[in-house]
Amino acid sequence: MATLESCQYYCYVPSFMAAAGAMGMFAQFVLIHGYQSGRAKSKCMIPLIIGGLFEFLGYGARLIGHFESPNFKLIFFAAQAVALTSAPALMAASVFLHHERIIKATDGAQLSPWKLKTFKLVFLIGDCFSFLIQSVGSALRLTSDPQWIRLGNRLVMMGLGEQIIFLVIFGYVAGTLHYRLARNPPARLTHKANPRLADVPIPFKKHLMVLYLAAILIIIRSAIRLLENMQGSAGLIHRHEYFLYLFDAAFMVMVMAMFHFVHPSQMEALDAFYAHRAGDVQYLTLQNQSPQLYFEGFKIWEGKRLPAADDSIAC
Repeated sequence: MATLESCQYYCYVPSFMAAAGAMGMFAQFVLIHGYQSGRAKSKCMIPLIIGGLFEFLGYGARLIGHFESPNFKLIFFAAQAVALTSAPALMAASVFLHHERIIKATDGAQLSPWKLKTFKLVFLIGDCFSFLIQSVGSALRLTSDPQWIRLGNRLVMMGLGEQIIFLVIFGYVAGTLHYRLARNPPARLTHKANPRLADVPIPFKKHLMVLYLAAILIIIRSAIRLLENMQGSAGLIHRHEYFLYLFDAAFMVMVMAMFHFVHPSQMEALDAFYAHRAGDVQYLTLQNQSPQLYFEGFKIWEGKRLPAADDSIAC
């Protein structure tokens, strides 16, 4: 059993208030995202929801650690280490899936620097690999064997480094698509094929800006975590809890919050609208059902539908 003096697990008493506050925030975001994704029948945010659940469980384990001090048990420290280290990799998967929805909604597959299949294959497989090696590495660092601990540290650093590299590459791919859509917009954006659809714009710039910001936040968080592992248990970051809440909890809270207001279900609804009724403003689905539900804006509880007339319909 590790003690506070040994600094093997914690070099401080984990904050009860900070852990409880983080749990409350992530629980709220998981529930709201579950509500939004369930009503809109959108699968894009499932990895983000699971990542938020990991964050909730991780900070729950830290809250238990507060009451264990000064003698900490392995199981709860291991739970928070694995959950908090790997959760952002799951959130990054939703960023990649959201980008795919933007490509489909704008009909911009021909303008993307990578084919859609290649994009999904490279980024989702890379993200899954990063998630796995970070999880395994976090678990190995908790053993008593120095060789396994060193291997665990290397795996975690490898996973964090890979995550940063893939998000930087994603920034290039998304930025190139953004530039090409602005310079040579497809018919869906110009409405040349049917000027009557000009009242149903595709706000792809807003969605791309949110993806850029989410990627930057995850990159900064991963870079801080990478620096923490390079410094070791005696380093400044590991010995001070506020780094965790400032550069990890706060950043992941912002990532989850942004996608409440700019939700990928809007891109999915627009894609369905243009795909099925590009020549008919009085849009209904092929089964004569209502247009697809989506979420957008500050009323995060209020679902909307694309117009059957001119205005969005609150649900």
